This record gives sequence, structure tokens and C-alpha cells, in this order.
Amino acid sequence: MQIEINDEIADHIIKTKLRESIDAVRQEIKNLKKNKSRAPYEDADLKHGVKLLPQLEAVYEYFGGDLK
Repeated sequence: MQIEINDEIADHIIKTKLRESIDAVRQEIKNLKKNKSRAPYEDADLKHGVKLLPQLEAVYEYFGGDLK
């Protein structure tokens, strides 16, 4: 079975998944910051999340998302 989707639907799917990713990264950052005795890999995860978040937000806004 094939389903055809138009550009508007594709953009909506992408925007929805980006928002889910933004929310997940924000939650991970919050949880990692709470943990004062982080393992080295958790520090690396925190650093990566902090770097990744603004990039995800920029792409989300490009697709018409509003984070404000």
C-alpha cells in the first residue's frame, strides 16, 4: 500500500518530530543538571545536549514552529 502525502503534511510531520526531540533534549539537560555527581559520559551527554538544543530549535522555527 502506498500513501501519498503533500508538502504541507510532510512539514507537519517533521515539525511534530522536531518538537518531540526538543522536549526530550530539554528534559535530558534538566535531569543531568540536577545530578551533581555525574559520570564522565553524563557530562559528555550534557555538553552534547546543550550544543544540540539551539540547532534543533533553529530547524523547528525554519519549519514554522514557534517556541515563544
